[in-house]
Amino acid sequence: LVRLHQIVAIAGVEQQEVALLHLDILCLHHILQHLVNLVEPFGRGRTLVTNEMLQNVMKAQNVTVQKGDFLLLYTGYGDYLMQSNKSPDEEMMAHKVGSCLEGNDEPLLNWISESGIVAIVSDASAVEQFDTSFQVKSDRGLMPLHDHCLFRRGIHLGEMFYLTDLAEHLWTVKRSAHLFTGPALRLTGAAGSPATAVATV
Repeated sequence: LVRLHQIVAIAGVEQQEVALLHLDILCLHHILQHLVNLVEPFGRGRTLVTNEMLQNVMKAQNVTVQKGDFLLLYTGYGDYLMQSNKSPDEEMMAHKVGSCLEGNDEPLLNWISESGIVAIVSDASAVEQFDTSFQVKSDRGLMPLHDHCLFRRGIHLGEMFYLTDLAEHLWTVKRSAHLFTGPALRLTGAAGSPATAVATV
């Protein structure tokens, strides 16, 4: 950044523009995100994915994440919603469609922290399984992965993203990397604003 200041001074760029240049360079540091296709190994039913299972799938699909990356998970949940003719079955959505991360798997939570990823994005209603019986299984509450990521680590979670077209294309070309942007809509006073997501391959 010191060298950037020197270049800016030589080029005659206004000082107030330096902050914007800093932001541009930092944003370009890691521009590729990675998608893991969970439909291929587990199908479209509900499978609770542990750290060991996730690592095996990532290795098989040649997915390697770096510090600052987003990790996208394609589960097929969005496909079910789109094909349900606006009348999805609640039981199917809650227990039978789309793989989820096993939030009670401590090695998985540790890997998420150690990997350096800054966000996990899924096409499902929740990145992890939500127990509708409200039976708390740990001191992390009903949604331990949410507790770990959002409150303890500051790792963002994205849910209900339609990933089908992206997943199918990446599977065809045997890739996982892509450019992903998902700025939130600017709605004054709103909470949980939907993201205007775009993937470039």
